[in-house]
Amino acid sequence: MTTTIYDPPGGWRHGFPRVYNPHPGETLEDTLVRDGYPEKEAGIGAKYCRFWEEKEAAQ
Repeated sequence: MTTTIYDPPGGWRHGFPRVYNPHPGETLEDTLVRDGYPEKEAGIGAKYCRFWEEKEAAQ
């Protein structure tokens, strides 16, 4: 199984990278703000956000 991780510009200051887990109907900007990214920077954060997949370790 894989997990999607996302990281907006300067995200390290706000606890990113994080698991990307949007709510139904939620925009990327909404998800960023809900996860702690500043609302005033959400537009640029969404535009330049990086995404990648990580495999979960087998247990």
